[in-house]
Amino acid sequence: MDFGNIRIVFSIILVALLFGCVNNNKTNDSNNLKITNSYSDEVGIMKLSSVFDNGENVPKKYTCDGNDINPALKISDVPAAAKSLVLIVDDPDAPGGTFVHWIAYNIDPKTKEIPEGVSLGTGGMNDFGTTKYGGPCPPPGSPHTYRFKLYAVDFDSWPLFEIPPDKAAIESFMEGHIIAQAELDGKYQR
Repeated sequence: MDFGNIRIVFSIILVALLFGCVNNNKTNDSNNLKITNSYSDEVGIMKLSSVFDNGENVPKKYTCDGNDINPALKISDVPAAAKSLVLIVDDPDAPGGTFVHWIAYNIDPKTKEIPEGVSLGTGGMNDFGTTKYGGPCPPPGSPHTYRFKLYAVDFDSWPLFEIPPDKAAIESFMEGHIIAQAELDGKYQR
């Protein structure tokens, strides 16, 4: 092969890499997990809602200053290809870095609502050291954001973890299998 052909091949590879022709997965900036396909043609965008609107305050009832129970969550437009749902609630404003309040995985994708005070699926280990919901409980000061993140994944064969998995283990296992995501953000201040 002469140098002219080598330059052409190299140029084609470089252009393909620069324009993303080699990998058409989308990256989700909120936690760097890849969404393999949004399935938006099939059902629309997956949605998550609750007793508070996105960006509004989480009612005191659902915090450590209240009853410390999870709010009811309504789920809609889950892609038909989803085999399982995962819910992760965290606080990116915590003083020591992102603090995980709740992990529930292996939730039936036909679920339309997670009732108030009820956990569905299997509980993962949160940063309180439990597998249950732990409500917003920031130190006094500025408001914190609480991200309720719902993922639809294309598998339902979760491993039998010896100990409840933490957020990193769940995210690692979901990598490359997320087909849709919804997020609802609430605020709380003490």
